Amino acid sequence: VIHLHTPAVAAVSAMKCGLLPLSQDALFCGKISYHDYRGILIEDDVKKLLVEDLGPINKVMILRNHGFVACGETIEEAWK
Repeated sequence: VIHLHTPAVAAVSAMKCGLLPLSQDALFCGKISYHDYRGILIEDDVKKLLVEDLGPINKVMILRNHGFVACGETIEEAWK
């Protein structure tokens, strides 16, 4: 799992529309999930909701007003 809070990611995570397909890089992300970030994941029900929001197929999830996570079997896969 890669988790970042870069200025660009923070800006996109704050937009209601999410990531728009305005660049070639945005198109390569594939389907993106969204999660209404509510703070540190301490409670089990919040952790479960995060996993449900990611879904069984998606590899990228924007945490609204926070940042994003990219998932993969390896760091290389998550980076792609």
